[in-house]
Parts: sequence; structure tokens; C-alpha cells
Amino acid sequence: MSANEAAIRDGLAAGLSFGQIARSLGRDRTTIQRKAKRLGLQSVHGCESSLTAADEDTIRRRVAAGHSRRAIADGLKCNRSTVERAMRRLGLIEPAIVAPEVLDAMFDQGLRSRSVARETGAALSTVIARRTVWVAQQQSEIHEAQEKPKGDGSMLAALRAHMPPLTSLPDRVAALGIPVMVRRAA
Repeated sequence: MSANEAAIRDGLAAGLSFGQIARSLGRDRTTIQRKAKRLGLQSVHGCESSLTAADEDTIRRRVAAGHSRRAIADGLKCNRSTVERAMRRLGLIEPAIVAPEVLDAMFDQGLRSRSVARETGAALSTVIARRTVWVAQQQSEIHEAQEKPKGDGSMLAALRAHMPPLTSLPDRVAALGIPVMVRRAA
């Protein structure tokens, strides 16, 4: 047994977390987790590797009893997201059905797919599929805008196309915010 293995075994026996052991040895936490797994050791600080079949049975029983996800996670000494993933895998949570318009509005705000899935409760695969459709629609709209005839190409044609009718050409130019020198008759 190497010195690192002995330190891992002693640290876990003393109740230290993988992170604490890693810092004391100057190693990465995942390295310590892998070595501990090879040695058949677990941390008392949580379910860092995976949930066991007994843990999944506990989740089923506690969900049926009406316990919250946070309470279940606290009881198993693991993260709430770990419990939620297990609940989804066990069929205890149905992904939310969200209207495409809601997803599109969130995409328009610049939110990432993972954030949209987290906020809406929709499955990530559903959100990604909708984003693909949304991106195609956006590209189609841009392409259509580029294909539209531009008129005669003059500034006056641009003003007519984009501005409500105003009283005079200087008013229209001023509305665009373009500095123009105006000569006044003497």
C-alpha cells in the first residue's frame, strides 16, 4: 500500500471529505475519489460516486410518503440534484410540458438550453430540439430580410420604407439622426 493510499484510508476513517484529503495531499479531488473507489472506500460526506439500490428504494419510499427532495437528499447525505436525477431515472418525476412560445421567449432573452430546462422543468432533450427549430426560424427570418427588394437604393427610399410620413425631407433626415448641413436662403 502506497503512502497516498494509507493517507486516503486514514483520512476517510477520520471523517474527512475527499476534498479535504485532496488538499492535504496536494492532489485533485477526483483522483482521490478514484483511488478510494479502487480501494472500496466511501466518504461519509455524501454520495459522491452513485446511489446504491438501497438508496433508490429509500427514495421511492420517501417520495411515496410525501417527503421533499431536500429532505430526501439530507437523509441520504447527498445533493438535491442527485436525488432529482434518480427520481427522473426511476420515473418518479415527469418532465414538464412547456409551450413552444415560452421556450422561444426564453431563447430570445439569450438563456442557454440547460438554464431553460432547469427553470421550466422540461427535459433537456426537449429544450434542445425546440432550440434547433427556433434557430432555423431565426435564420429563415434573416434570410428573408436580406432577400427583400431595397427600392432604388437611395436615402429617400430608405426613409419611405422605414419612417412614418413626416412633413419634409429635413424632418425625415433628422428623424434618422444623420447630421445634415442645411443652407438657408438669404
